[in-house]
Amino acid sequence: MNKLSIVFKNIALVKEIESPENPGGLEKRVALTPEDVGQLTAAGVNVFVEYGAGLGVDFADDEYLDNGAVMQKADEIYINKDMIIKFKGPSLESISEMKKGCTLFCMAHFHSFPDRARMLEESQINVIAMEEILESPK
Repeated sequence: MNKLSIVFKNIALVKEIESPENPGGLEKRVALTPEDVGQLTAAGVNVFVEYGAGLGVDFADDEYLDNGAVMQKADEIYINKDMIIKFKGPSLESISEMKKGCTLFCMAHFHSFPDRARMLEESQINVIAMEEILESPK
């Protein structure tokens, strides 16, 4: 019998906020639905969702709670996570809160935000850049 191996035991789903790449805070999407969170928690993953992360696309905090999420405030969401999921890249301030070796899954746009790319590299944060993921086969 194969044993399930969970590499990302603690995953954070971060709320989109106003930033230089999200002027006016117009980006409201969230990368995981409450049902996605339910599948992850059922598999033994701890999923931490920032309060209000899904409100912009009509997912209430209670829906995430009902699917096993742990709700956290903005000042807690980046700390001690194995994976951080966000549409837009993180603020420079939040990079210092990420643990060395964690994985960030976001629209990285390294060429547009070289300071962030440099900080992520120096902090030894692994990045999966959404914009670089290609469909295979097409």
